[in-house]
Amino acid sequence: MTNLAEQGMKFTPYEYDKVMYCFDELRLGRVDVIITDLLVAYEYIARSEIFEIVWQGGDEEFGVCMRKGNDALTTAINKAIDELFEDGSMLRISKEIFSGMDLVSAVRR
Repeated sequence: MTNLAEQGMKFTPYEYDKVMYCFDELRLGRVDVIITDLLVAYEYIARSEIFEIVWQGGDEEFGVCMRKGNDALTTAINKAIDELFEDGSMLRISKEIFSGMDLVSAVRR
């Protein structure tokens, strides 16, 4: 958010213990906008018709964490992920979970 302030945007930042609290504040009209992870935003949009995403900035990256040096597991996971994209499973799963939204295609540009 510091870069937004540096660009001249004026706002009062608030932090919440749980992400659901900021969406409650938005729903109740106590705040005008929230900034959160895109995946989180899609989750809340899928459950409510009153929210909308009006800006997406930057590239979000997600990863699978594992112990360093486990090359066999890394290769197996990468192969499985590639196969899920190739056969369309990854897109199908995204649309099933996130109310028809494609959250995965941009990952494999």
